[in-house]
Amino acid sequence: MGEQRPTSEGDIWGEDPIVLKGAFSSLGKPVLYGYSLAAEGIRVLVDGLSKGELLSGVVTEPGKHQLQLQNARTHRVLYQGDIALRAGERANVADLIAKPAHLEVALEAVGLLPLNST
Repeated sequence: MGEQRPTSEGDIWGEDPIVLKGAFSSLGKPVLYGYSLAAEGIRVLVDGLSKGELLSGVVTEPGKHQLQLQNARTHRVLYQGDIALRAGERANVADLIAKPAHLEVALEAVGLLPLNST
């Protein structure tokens, strides 16, 4: 029998702060994250410095940065480009990686004809 790996994907919408005690005082640093299985094993480099690997979030400074996403095992570059981040912003970097092509085929039978008419 095959193994099953239950998964769930989610996203965080909005910018409401989560305050466990006290009061909200300031925005945090920007976070680059990727929690989907497609992001597993991706190394995040910001301005040429390794910040960590996904399935987690990595913190960086606000401003414009050079972002590179690599396969952590093979070092193959999956994405490279500029990104501008504001204080408190959360960016799902898994969305930047090209997704595999999806092909759908539909077949329709319109009738049957005999192969030999003799």
